[in-house]
Amino acid sequence: LGFVPPVEASLQTTVAELAGSLRRSISFDKGWVIQKCPLCEVELRLHESRAGDVDELVQELFGFYDAHRCTAKPDEDMYQRAERASVQLGESALSLAKDPENVVLARRAERESLKLAAWVEAFVKRG
Repeated sequence: LGFVPPVEASLQTTVAELAGSLRRSISFDKGWVIQKCPLCEVELRLHESRAGDVDELVQELFGFYDAHRCTAKPDEDMYQRAERASVQLGESALSLAKDPENVVLARRAERESLKLAAWVEAFVKRG
């Protein structure tokens, strides 16, 4: 009891590292990788069987997140949440960039930070 197969353990470790690095809700449960949009909080689920290995699954996960069309209504709470998430991702990008092994993840964090910053800017322009 309690034995975790090596591939699953590797995926769980990777998911935990991604969640910490990107400061986003990403979890692993019974073969599903579950990430939440930081704005509308919809759960985006991806089953581990969709990819041949952990790296491929991570790419699928990022693609799934990028394809997601957030349904968050632009209100003050969303503005605050987006601004906070953008700043956190920007800080993560700077921290991750210090280690050459994390350059791809640093770029990912920076791209997500800029995407959220654009959302904040659009919200402000709508006034």
